[in-house]
Amino acid sequence: MIFPVFYAGPVYYYAHLIGQENISFEIWENFTKQTPRNRCTIDGPNDVTNLVIPINKTASKMKMADVEIAYEENWQHNHWQAIQSAYGTSPYFEFYDYLFEEVYRSEPKKLIDFNLALHQIIMKCLNFNVEYSLTSTFQPIENESDYRLKFNVKQHRFKENLPEYFQVFGDRHDFRKNLSILDLIFNLGPESRTYLLDIKENHLNKD
Repeated sequence: MIFPVFYAGPVYYYAHLIGQENISFEIWENFTKQTPRNRCTIDGPNDVTNLVIPINKTASKMKMADVEIAYEENWQHNHWQAIQSAYGTSPYFEFYDYLFEEVYRSEPKKLIDFNLALHQIIMKCLNFNVEYSLTSTFQPIENESDYRLKFNVKQHRFKENLPEYFQVFGDRHDFRKNLSILDLIFNLGPESRTYLLDIKENHLNKD
């Protein structure tokens, strides 16, 4: 199965990814703006917050493998501060924060390196061991079930009936579905694994 490389991808992305075998991350596709490849969405007291990794715009059509992160602004600090503000009082933040903070203190040159470093921490927190490889050339999309299309924000409609779980600001607004996997991990902790398996078993086959 071929998956795009996302920045702390949404819950639905990880529900599809778990339990797969022979996963390949597509790194030779053209980088697409305004997608989870360099942005993730976290919760907030009033509205959601979109965290966007700035990139060096050196070409009109960059391959994902070639996208470089821009460090003119201290975006890592800003992103981590936003995550702390959103989840500092969540039930499991204190158990995982040091793992993620280490990644946010790093300065990798390439976007895929940051995304994959974060992905490895996420899988560790979820207690999933899924081996992956990186594509060596671009793999053409053959049908509509391709996972690279499934998570295209403009093409994929996320299910309305995904199970609700506790969210930090749940007393202020309705349940917010399909936020970054960070939302699930910090709110459910070890139960995140069970939640994702439930989605995989009871919801994905109804797409």
